[in-house]
Amino acid sequence: MAKISVIIPVYNAEKYLPRCLDSAINQTLQDIEIICVNDCSSDNSLSILEEYAKSDSRIKIINREKNGGISVARNTGMKNATGEYVGFMDNDDWIDNDYLEKMYKAAVENDVDIVHNPNVVIHFLKSDITQDLNKHSFEMDLEHYQKLSDSTNEGWLDARENISKLSWNCWQNIYKKAFLDEVGAEFPQGCFSEDVYFQYVTFVFVPQIFVIKNTAYHHDRRPDSTTFAVLKNNSFEHNLKVMNKVFDFYKANDLYNRYNIKMFWIDFALTENPSGQRDYIERVKMYFQKIEDCVQNRRYLYGITELEFFDDLMTGVTKSPGAYYTKKLFEEFRNKHKLNKAGVQ
Repeated sequence: MAKISVIIPVYNAEKYLPRCLDSAINQTLQDIEIICVNDCSSDNSLSILEEYAKSDSRIKIINREKNGGISVARNTGMKNATGEYVGFMDNDDWIDNDYLEKMYKAAVENDVDIVHNPNVVIHFLKSDITQDLNKHSFEMDLEHYQKLSDSTNEGWLDARENISKLSWNCWQNIYKKAFLDEVGAEFPQGCFSEDVYFQYVTFVFVPQIFVIKNTAYHHDRRPDSTTFAVLKNNSFEHNLKVMNKVFDFYKANDLYNRYNIKMFWIDFALTENPSGQRDYIERVKMYFQKIEDCVQNRRYLYGITELEFFDDLMTGVTKSPGAYYTKKLFEEFRNKHKLNKAGVQ
C-alpha cells in the first residue's frame, strides 16, 4: 500500500502538465501512487501522461470515455486509490518537494484523518491577462490566502468550527482513505464550487484536523483556467447551488441539529448576476427560507452584517413575498458593505 494516493484530474493541460507531474514524481516521499484521470482531453495531455508512465510505474492513467468534469474525475480517482491517505493536485499546479512527506508525517504522528495546509502560493500569469479580468478580485483573493496562512496556527484545530473559515480547496488537505470510504465522501456532480461541498461533508465528521505550514502548494491563476471562467460567470451563484446541496445533506443526516456550523455567508448573495438579477434574488430568498430555523437557533455564529442581511431578507419575505428584494436594494446593501474575499463580519 502506498502512503499517499495523489489524484490529478487532467483535461487539456499540455502546457502545464509536465511541471505538475515532475513536481509529483520528485517528492522526497517516494512511496506514493499518482492517479491521473484523463477526462477526454483533446490536446496532447494523454501522450504526455503515457510518456511519463513509461518511466515511472507509480503513475496510473485512467481514461474516461465521456467528459464528466473535475468532480467526476476526482471521484473516479478516489474509487481507484489504494493509498493510506489521499491528496489532490490540479493539473496546472505544483508542490514543494517535501510537501507530501511533511503532510504524511503530520498525519501519522498525530493519528488524524485530515491534515490541512494553509500555505498556498498563488502565481499570476500577468502577460496572459485580458481586459476582462477583474484584477481587483484576484488581488483580494491573494490577500485572503495570506490572511488565512498568517492567522491559522500550526497544530490542532476544531474542524466543525472552521468549516466556513478555512479556504475550500481540497488540494490543501490530505485525507485518510479509510475515513473517506467510511463517510462516503464524494464531490458533487454538475456544479462548480465542488470543494466547498467536499469540505462541508468531510470536516463535519471529524472533531479536529491538524494544521501544518512548513511547506507550500503552488497554484496558478490564468485567464484560460476553469477558476477564471467561474469567476467571470459568477462563482457566487455556484456557491448558492452547492450550499443547497450541503444543507440537504446535513438535513438528511441530522447534522445541522447536532453541530454549530454556519450555513451561509452573505457575499455569495451580493453580486452582479449576468443570468438575470431577479431570478437570482428569488433563489437566494428561497434558500434563506429553507435555512431560517437553523440560523435563528445559532445567531451567535454570524457576524453583524450577516445577521442584518438575513433579518432584512426574512422580514421582506414575510411582508411582501416576491417583491421586497429588488436589484436596487441588493446594490445598496452591497455598496454599503464593501464585501471582499476575506469574509464579512
